[in-house]
Amino acid sequence: MDTIIRKFFCRSMLATGTLLLPALAVSADVIHVPATEGALAQAVSDAKSGDTLRLAAGVHNGPIILNKTLTLEGAPDAIIDGGGNAQVVLITQPNSIVRGLTIRNSGRSLATEDSGVFVTKTSIGTIIENNIVRGSLIGIYLKGAKDAIVRGNKIYGLSDMRVNERGNGIQIWSSPGAIIEDNEIRDGRDGIFVTTSKRNIFRRNFFERTRIAVHYMYTNNSEVSENISQGNHVGYALMYSKKLKVHDNVSMDDRDHGILLNYANRSVLERNVVKNSKTKCVFIYNSSKNAFRQNHFEGCG
Repeated sequence: MDTIIRKFFCRSMLATGTLLLPALAVSADVIHVPATEGALAQAVSDAKSGDTLRLAAGVHNGPIILNKTLTLEGAPDAIIDGGGNAQVVLITQPNSIVRGLTIRNSGRSLATEDSGVFVTKTSIGTIIENNIVRGSLIGIYLKGAKDAIVRGNKIYGLSDMRVNERGNGIQIWSSPGAIIEDNEIRDGRDGIFVTTSKRNIFRRNFFERTRIAVHYMYTNNSEVSENISQGNHVGYALMYSKKLKVHDNVSMDDRDHGILLNYANRSVLERNVVKNSKTKCVFIYNSSKNAFRQNHFEGCG
């Protein structure tokens, strides 16, 4: 009897147009935003949740806050310039998308976590893809955002600062389910720095001229695969973490160590290649119950 009632209820709702999900999808608009003073801020203010803002080529003034679910995308050579202030693009709503833009000139304060793109805890399922991030302290920061995707971005850190004063290319805090893939990261402090998280996947990323390509802290049940670290201080630093799958990565010409384990336990490291680390191919400290299989180590000090 309950099944019959539910079927009847659903048919009635469809017949009367009471179900609103299709209507919401149809009503989303594409808003073209010119590169003129104040146009981007006004477009964000005027848009409704679900709309797409398509930025014209040229410089658009930031910082901006996406306080509704929007898609923000750019024509070739569309730039959002933060003017050296705070987070250039701050996202606070779920399922937002930022793609195809050049994002530049955040603030330079680590205390206020100044970033090119900053994704908050409420921004579940956000996608950041195919952007160029320049001149920003932290490139992209996921702070508590579950199931976010960061892919296909090119991130260039502040090479005019000393390495330890820079921000990380991609920084992650407590963002379960995050996928970081197919990015290129150069000149940050760490390429990807993750802490206090779980179920993350980092794959097919390229790192150059950073302190540590991939830096794990207190992050469990995660995967690091098919990444390339070239010319960094350390390739893959796995610290205070467990149950990691680390496979098919490359460390080439990294200064200190290709792979470093410190209090990293119950992990599997297989089919990785480390070549020409000046100190050690693999450094292991206080780590147990790890499996090393079919790795290739060559030419380390």
